[in-house]
Amino acid sequence: MQAQPLAGKTAFITGASGSIGSASARLLAADGAAVLLMSRREDALAKVKADIERETPGAVVAIHAGDATKVDAVRTGLDKANALRGRLDVVVPLVGSGPFKRSEERR
Repeated sequence: MQAQPLAGKTAFITGASGSIGSASARLLAADGAAVLLMSRREDALAKVKADIERETPGAVVAIHAGDATKVDAVRTGLDKANALRGRLDVVVPLVGSGPFKRSEERR
């Protein structure tokens, strides 16, 4: 059995239908993280989701179609990611600007 160092963790990936985003999602899921995939094209997200579920049986994968340059869309994605396991541990912001800030900037 493969070790899953991210078991119980949750990841949120913007640009998840692209090459880097989908590769990141595959690796995070293989390491046990639940992943929320965000991109503008729902059809492309559905393909990435199906590929991950085929490659990693039992993977927890959800999709959110939205524009990562729109704050409301990113916030909705963050909420959906948090709802997967009641926590958010990893953010992979490959596109967009959204409400991502360094923790010291949030004060």
